[in-house]
Amino acid sequence: MSGYSANNSTIEGINALIMMLRDLFAHTSKGYDFLTSKVTTKTKGAGALKRWMMFLRWMVRDDAIDMGLWKGVNKGDLIMPLDTHTFKVSKKLGLLHRDTYDLQAAIELTQALKKFDKNDPLKYDFALYRIGQEKII
Repeated sequence: MSGYSANNSTIEGINALIMMLRDLFAHTSKGYDFLTSKVTTKTKGAGALKRWMMFLRWMVRDDAIDMGLWKGVNKGDLIMPLDTHTFKVSKKLGLLHRDTYDLQAAIELTQALKKFDKNDPLKYDFALYRIGQEKII
């Protein structure tokens, strides 16, 4: 929360959590490094932090899919957990124009979805994902 609260930035919050985990357990292995990710200082060319964004979605949003256990983070500050299915469908629908599958693409898609609901842009996540997974589009 302290990383998020400074600027209402989920990226800064995730970075603070990654640093805290690394400080608490200064271990390195392929699996642990994959699990925790790296601190992200740029959005272009950086991984989309899908696992962290998905975790935040589950913990912050409160609906039939998400648990909504964390009340301190605003749903409107969340960033779309971008995977290949969501990326491809969003490009085909014209919601995403970026050709690179990176954190900047996740931010661009989130901004596009805020035009439909600025307070909860991630409510479209499951629909976009399933359309891609089922190869409907």
